[in-house]
Amino acid sequence: MALFSTEAEYVAVESYCAQILSMKHQLEEYGIKLQNIPIKCDNTSAIALTKNPIFHARTKHIEIKHHFIRDHVKKGDIKLVFIQTIKWLTY
Repeated sequence: MALFSTEAEYVAVESYCAQILSMKHQLEEYGIKLQNIPIKCDNTSAIALTKNPIFHARTKHIEIKHHFIRDHVKKGDIKLVFIQTIKWLTY
């Protein structure tokens, strides 16, 4: 189960990255330059995948197209920030 949630978070973060980069390029047309745009993520394994370029045997099934986020983290376009999730109490 942990691998599935890591993959899901990683793919979701990749989608957010694509949207943020699109907005970043639009803002650059107006002369606004941004670097290290934070994306908040609650999965430390997904964050580790973006920072560690070493091939992980357990994540080999993640498609190559989702790994472009690593390049943008390395360039400094974005940065992934861990955020603790809040568990709501149910009564």
